[in-house]
Amino acid sequence: MAGKPRLGAIGGDYAVLVGAFLLSTFLAATQIMPASVLTLVMDDLGVSPSLGSTLVSLTLLSPAILAIPVGFALDRVDNRLVLLAGTVLMVASNLWSYDAAVRGAYPELMASRLLTGAGIALTWTAGANIVSATFTGENAATVTGIYTASAPFGFVVGQSIPPFVATYTDWKANFLVFAAASGLAFVVFALTAYRTTGPVETEESADWADFRRVLTNRGVWVVALMSFAGYSLNLFYNSWMPTYLSEELGYGIAASGVMVALFPAMGVLSRTSGGVISDRLLDGRRRPVPMLSFLGSLVLVVALTMARGALVLAILLLLSGYFVQLSIGLFYTFVRELVDDHVAGSAIAVLSSASFAGGFLAPVIAGWLIEQTGGYLATFGFAFALSVVGLVLAYRVKEP
Repeated sequence: MAGKPRLGAIGGDYAVLVGAFLLSTFLAATQIMPASVLTLVMDDLGVSPSLGSTLVSLTLLSPAILAIPVGFALDRVDNRLVLLAGTVLMVASNLWSYDAAVRGAYPELMASRLLTGAGIALTWTAGANIVSATFTGENAATVTGIYTASAPFGFVVGQSIPPFVATYTDWKANFLVFAAASGLAFVVFALTAYRTTGPVETEESADWADFRRVLTNRGVWVVALMSFAGYSLNLFYNSWMPTYLSEELGYGIAASGVMVALFPAMGVLSRTSGGVISDRLLDGRRRPVPMLSFLGSLVLVVALTMARGALVLAILLLLSGYFVQLSIGLFYTFVRELVDDHVAGSAIAVLSSASFAGGFLAPVIAGWLIEQTGGYLATFGFAFALSVVGLVLAYRVKEP
């Protein structure tokens, strides 16, 4: 099959999945880490909420810009090299972030997080392409959903661990922790899966005409825009809910971090179950899953605006985490099925670019709304509007 990695005798298909999952987990943890200690960051460095939130959102700006050219490269070069380059950037950028934070050099800290985003662009997109090409057929959506569940699992790590690291040492030490974790995760990937995945083997080589056809494919862009809305909702909750719980509702920073960790924790289940529902219960149909996802998130965002008690908030965050992320993993299979195999990397890259753009913009817009209105009601209105847009797109999208 075009674009399918060659597998050797060592490890096998599931070694590829496990190795890529572990590496992606620590990339996601690195990405979201400042959100759970944002109050400490703002106090220590003297920055505003919208400026402080850029430490999360900037890691999504670089992928939004770089994902498409990276995808074109994935259809033409060995994906393992892309994975290695992305990991090197991740480790180097975290070390730079630590040094800049210690010196209080906020512009440098922002630049280092842009570099982190470049590493994410390379590693996440290459990992998604490797896994989705390795597993095809009736289990395609299920396995790709498992891989994408590494992101919410990483968010759980990135939301829950940093407040405790900050308690015992300093919030800046988290950059060192996740630099080491990312490097070790790649070593594990290399030992368990790297030798099973050879250079990309294609019967056809993608050219600029193929690339242009992907960029002008209406179905690809409808799925990409759904993913834009889904990732916007995902990053809205992950970036601003800890601050909302601590500043607006009076919960402590550690308690709010643990409570919000429930949201990405459910993503581990929902991203996997979205693929299972589509593959098994819906006989391979894709469209009903995002419809259910956005309808559920629309109802739950309204409920969250009225919730105050810890138990009710925890339940709503669990449910929101499930519905918001239900279709995120499925999108990677969905968009791949709309194009030929030899340009699948490009289609995934368009999807990734739109997804990261949504993830970048949502925390910034939410921070701006908080500053303009002095409260959080407008930000929940923004999340409601994203749910409506996603639901409309899901209603209009066609099956592959």
